[in-house]
Amino acid sequence: MAFLDDLLKQLFPEPNQNEAVQVKEELKRNERYLQHYKVWKESSYLADLLRAVEVSYHSKKNRKEGMYHMHLFQSAPANGFALSYHPAIGARSFQFLFDYLRDQVLQLDYRLQNTDRHIRDRGTYVQTTEKHYLKPNSPLHQKLNNQRYGNILLEHVLIDQQPSYLKLLVNVYSDHLFTEALSFDDLLSKLFRVS
Repeated sequence: MAFLDDLLKQLFPEPNQNEAVQVKEELKRNERYLQHYKVWKESSYLADLLRAVEVSYHSKKNRKEGMYHMHLFQSAPANGFALSYHPAIGARSFQFLFDYLRDQVLQLDYRLQNTDRHIRDRGTYVQTTEKHYLKPNSPLHQKLNNQRYGNILLEHVLIDQQPSYLKLLVNVYSDHLFTEALSFDDLLSKLFRVS
C-alpha cells in the first residue's frame, strides 16, 4: 500500500504552502490617474527630475554616485539601468516617470507590444511588477528589419506596495536580418528630454 501512496503523491503532489501566489493582469490606468499624470508632465518638476536622473546615470557610468542610486547593465546584447527609489522623488512621481519613459519611447517609432502587472507573494513580502514591453515599428517587405535601439523593457517594481526601483533594459539583435542598433546613449538623451 505504501508503494501506491508514494505513486499517487508523485502524480498528484499536495500544493506547496510556500509556493508564490501569482496574479497577472493587464496594466490599465484609470481616468483620475491619467489626469494627474497630465498635470505632472506639464510641471517644472519633470525637467528637474529628468536632469537629476540623467546626471545620476552619467555619474554612475563614470564610477561616481549621483543624487539617485543607479545600477548599470552594460553588455553587447543588452544595456540599461535600474534606478532605486528615493523619497525625494515621491511614490507617485516614480510611477509617473515609468509611464513617461514609455511615452518617450513611443515617440521614437515604437509600438507597445505588451503592458501588464504581475503580483507575487514571496513569502515575507509581496512584489508587484508593472511592465511595458516596446518593439520598433518595422515596415514589412524589407531585406533588413530596422531594430532602431532594440527591444525595450520598462519595469516598475514595488515591494509591499512601496516603490523599490525602475528598470530600463534594451536588448539588441546581432543578426544578419537586422540593422545595426542605434546608440544606447542616444536613446537616453531622447528619453531624458522633456517633450
